Amino acid sequence: TQKLKLFPNPFNQQITLSFYLEKSSFVKIRVQNILGKTMLYQNLGNKFSGEHQITIDLGHHLPIGTYLLEFDYLEQIERIKIIKK
Repeated sequence: TQKLKLFPNPFNQQITLSFYLEKSSFVKIRVQNILGKTMLYQNLGNKFSGEHQITIDLGHHLPIGTYLLEFDYLEQIERIKIIKK
């Protein structure tokens, strides 16, 4: 089951992450370009178990293109392709 949902994708300025944690966990997000360069890193801190929704402004950090968003939680990493239009 995918615990992370992103919308809208493709996005213009902001992207919203909706996720569920089975237990408390430190949460980190990294956005990389297609060459693997980190374009944005955010440590979201310790999140309690349950549903969460966070909106991130990526408009000023990223030029138009395709990126890989890494969602690091509960000692695992989930990767999703995102597109800035």
